[in-house]
Amino acid sequence: MEAILSQFNNDGEYTALREGFKEGHTPCIVNGICDSARPFIIAALLRDLNDKGLVIVSDEKDAYRLKSDLECFFDRVFVYPSKDFVFDNVKSCSREWEHERLSVLQSVESGGYDIIITMPDAMSQYTMPRRILKDRVITLSRGKNITVSWICERLLDMGYVRTEIVEGAGQYAIRGGILDVFSPQYKEPFRIDFYGDEVDLIGSFDIVTQRRNENFKQVTFIPCNELLIDRDARTEIVKELERLIRSFKGTEKQRDIIKRELEAAESGEQLPFADKFFSLIYPEKECLLDYMGDYCAFVIESGRVKERKKGYDFTLSQSIESLAANGMCSYKTADVSIMGEYIFEKIGKKAVTLDLFISSGKLLDYKAQYVISAKSVTSFNRNIELLYDDLYGYINAKQNILILTGSERAAKNLIDNLEEKEITAFMYSGALYPSNVAVGVLPSANPINGFELTKAGFVLITDTESIRDNGGVLRERTGRTLKVKKGEKIASYADLSVGDLVVHVNHGIGRYEGIKNLTTEGVSKDFIKIVYADNGILYVPCNQLDMVSKFIGGKDTVKLSKMSSAEWKRAKAKAKSAASDIAKELIKLYAERQKKEGFAFPADDEMQDEFESMFEYAETEGQIISSQEIKSDMQRTIPMDRLLCGDVG
Repeated sequence: MEAILSQFNNDGEYTALREGFKEGHTPCIVNGICDSARPFIIAALLRDLNDKGLVIVSDEKDAYRLKSDLECFFDRVFVYPSKDFVFDNVKSCSREWEHERLSVLQSVESGGYDIIITMPDAMSQYTMPRRILKDRVITLSRGKNITVSWICERLLDMGYVRTEIVEGAGQYAIRGGILDVFSPQYKEPFRIDFYGDEVDLIGSFDIVTQRRNENFKQVTFIPCNELLIDRDARTEIVKELERLIRSFKGTEKQRDIIKRELEAAESGEQLPFADKFFSLIYPEKECLLDYMGDYCAFVIESGRVKERKKGYDFTLSQSIESLAANGMCSYKTADVSIMGEYIFEKIGKKAVTLDLFISSGKLLDYKAQYVISAKSVTSFNRNIELLYDDLYGYINAKQNILILTGSERAAKNLIDNLEEKEITAFMYSGALYPSNVAVGVLPSANPINGFELTKAGFVLITDTESIRDNGGVLRERTGRTLKVKKGEKIASYADLSVGDLVVHVNHGIGRYEGIKNLTTEGVSKDFIKIVYADNGILYVPCNQLDMVSKFIGGKDTVKLSKMSSAEWKRAKAKAKSAASDIAKELIKLYAERQKKEGFAFPADDEMQDEFESMFEYAETEGQIISSQEIKSDMQRTIPMDRLLCGDVG
């Protein structure tokens, strides 16, 4: 991949851009770069400048796609997402994006990152000040003397919740001298065994089987809430709520809401509405940019980035204005974000905007403008006839041509096919020659798209199908390995049909009745409508889909849950108790199995690859993942313990 980056040095506009950065001719704007070439020019410039990067895009989909592409060049690429502020006294809310944000902030604070990708609203939102994050981190290492009680006190201060069994991020559990903790930055929870007050063993474990997976010498736990309310902050919140009640002129219903919030604050409960008192919790205001030191910033399609920021500011200001007008909070305490375009000035001078077309609008005060002609190239996806037509044009233009496939076998087969058409082709080893076709293997499991760097005389073509078949891995948007648990996960409200049975984590089984637009405190939002027994109705914000899953049990005899009843809580407690008993049995069973030794099969060789390539149908993503996991198990000396289920027809 480094050889591809070096091709940019053959483009005079790129070399001028690089030298302009070194001489301080920034911020600047670059036009003409297509989508598929952007990861390459970002990587090339960061390599040449020996710098870390901040990339700003207009939506989450672009962010995660760009992350996948940049991981071909860098090991530590993270997406910093935006969060939805909660100003109402709701019963529960999702912390998924807060966990992701805190994980990224910890990586930035420790210097353990190469590139951060974010959106304009995400980097505008205030977060936990850097000094507090540094103070609220626990690092444990083997042999360290520390009491379990002290760790538990610290975990509570960091926003963790104690449970019987750790089931998700932000939870911890204690069993004798064993402490389980699920910190947001890890894919799995950790189990710490103590010998007295000494840390004896540290290891990750599977959340389903409770089996220990891998031992570690050290582990770090970070906070799991961005808003950590200490005693002083809670006192200030109580005073502010008392002031609001004294001066309140709204309806009696709204007054009751503030009174309930005051009761929660005085009794020491968790405060889901704490965002509207942000300034009382963190008087010092810091955002992502305050965590970052020296970096080079890239803005992708500045017009769309600017529009996203404008829309975000409008929606947020409407929400706060409505709350303040109704006496539910003050503007001063609900200062949660940098408004307007000041955030773009805060980026700094080492910035470059990558816009495909030249436009009249200016996001930054540009000192220079460059045009680098990089056009997209369609992947041939095993359509060899389509490839031939394109290659003849590139050969006649005397271009340096590189084709990347998913395996060495696919590369050799392609070379044979090209030679049959009298096209000079060879296995790529680092050198390129005009009008000759070099064929190589992509050193990454992430499929990428090709591009043509016109002035440099270089063309990159990819066979994404063969790349995907040889190691592509499905991932969730958070980067965690895809696992389905506790029912069928809902990725979008489009996955639901009216009448489907669903399960809300706090309210139980209900019936989905569609999407409803409701206006609350003057702000219109979309909600999922769920109907429960006795005509109870729950409206769930569409941005909290992770709180809801499809019901996967028998639908003929199922009863709908009753809202605000203890029935669902008892059912959950009973299930947890049963799960705890099963987990204990499984731990004992798996411990016995771990002692046994089985036969370890060798890894796939060329003959196996050739045999699999003869399969005439395209495998599904689920089939590819299953075969990879089974092969991995077969290569271990521990006997395989796996059940493969599949639908036929």
